[in-house]
Amino acid sequence: MHVTYPSRSFSGVWPMLAAIAAGLLLAACASFNSAPEVSNNPAAGCVDDSKQCIDRRMTTLKAMVSDPKRTWVFQQESPASYATGVKLFAYRATRSQLTCTELSHGRQETAEAAHSLKSGSVPGMNDSRLAQVRDMSSQVSKELGKEFDKACKSPTEAKKGYEARARR
Repeated sequence: MHVTYPSRSFSGVWPMLAAIAAGLLLAACASFNSAPEVSNNPAAGCVDDSKQCIDRRMTTLKAMVSDPKRTWVFQQESPASYATGVKLFAYRATRSQLTCTELSHGRQETAEAAHSLKSGSVPGMNDSRLAQVRDMSSQVSKELGKEFDKACKSPTEAKKGYEARARR
């Protein structure tokens, strides 16, 4: 009886191992973070109360509030960015100046942000602090909704009038 042993050459194995490794790496990355981290917020992830983080959040808030075009309103934020509370304070500070479209978007965005801030979603932030941000997000959503109802659904009750907001 004659037995043949497989070839000891590994030349065909390396490409297969490389493909398997690449697939595993891709799968690990995809499962690690399914939502893209999108943020132009320089304070994103700076959630502690160090002087450096507080200064960074204040600088970011001032820049957002003073932006005449309010480009920050329609920018998608990561959970780490929402967790700073900067965008929530910006909505509060500018709500009487926001257009009806911006108010509507802000109301929806802040309501969704409250649901995205789950336990463990922001590294370095404990659950009680996340709960505070979730509560604030829900509160800001309600405030923007009231402002929208006052200014955009009922022009006679509007502070600045529906027409003024529609032209912005």
